[in-house]
Amino acid sequence: MLTKWKLTLAMAAGAAFTDFGTWKSSAQPALVPVANAADAKPVEPKPLEPVATIFGDVPITREAFADHLIRRYGKKELEPFVNKQIIARGFAQEGFTFAPLEIEAALDATCAAAKMTRAQLTEELLKSQSKTLEEWNEDVNIPLQMLTRLTHAKVKAATEAELRRAFDLKYGEKLDCRIILWSDETAARAAYEKVRGSEKEFDAHARRCPQAGQPRSSVAADGRIELIPRARPFEERQAEQAVYAAVAKLQPGEVSPLVPVELEGNKGFIVLKCDKVIPADKNKSFEKEKPALLMDVMSAKISNELPKLRAELMRRADPKYHLTFPAPVALPNPIPAPKK
Repeated sequence: MLTKWKLTLAMAAGAAFTDFGTWKSSAQPALVPVANAADAKPVEPKPLEPVATIFGDVPITREAFADHLIRRYGKKELEPFVNKQIIARGFAQEGFTFAPLEIEAALDATCAAAKMTRAQLTEELLKSQSKTLEEWNEDVNIPLQMLTRLTHAKVKAATEAELRRAFDLKYGEKLDCRIILWSDETAARAAYEKVRGSEKEFDAHARRCPQAGQPRSSVAADGRIELIPRARPFEERQAEQAVYAAVAKLQPGEVSPLVPVELEGNKGFIVLKCDKVIPADKNKSFEKEKPALLMDVMSAKISNELPKLRAELMRRADPKYHLTFPAPVALPNPIPAPKK
């Protein structure tokens, strides 16, 4: 629920892979059959092609280029790269595989959920995360799909009580609210004293909120947000539960307490005002909606369990880092020309 109020896309789901071939070959190494191992002749390794040649015959080797990349980007990229391999290994160990078409379908589903084209998603990613769509696909989409499948295999089936709760969330009573968000605690507490007792002050602060009315923000220009279900959300995250506790009993005209939450990765504060209560949809039947509710419940359970599974994978992998990084500024070290 709360994530819909954030400006940035809620897509940074974890570390991923540098390229599709890397995780596939390392997680599922190919076995080359040999007719008779005793008769097999050792094969001389073929020298790696240089990445470039200068002055006619001076090769720029892969090792030299790799050293350059490690020096410049190694500290930033090593841990995420190792995490990608951990996820890939855990995925392969369970016997799972991925087809490229599945990755494309997941990418299209993300675009559809965000109501964006791929071009719009690319623009948003470049602006908010400095990533191309290809980089985001490798860094987020692929590992997220792997973790989702791993989690799906472990979560328990939906119970009748969970299905009825999902029905209440979707079709039960809802609150029509406006929201104010602050990133500074001092400013939040000072403003709260004004807005909780004055509709004029609440309206003014809601309209001045930086998120209000922004493109692809779910906060309208007057601070109005999507309807909030009266029922308790499935999300186990502290922020969602805190917001639920603050608004669950609100009646029209009432203002919630000041709620600490995480906004775009940083601590912030929100307050909500209930303008009206939307009655439950009496035209919906629990039995008829059951198939769709099953999907809703499983999605929520996966969302709750996925971070736990990822943490468990990392704990079991227990990575040890052996790479040391050279000085960030290196003097030129020209590669000598081949001897003639």
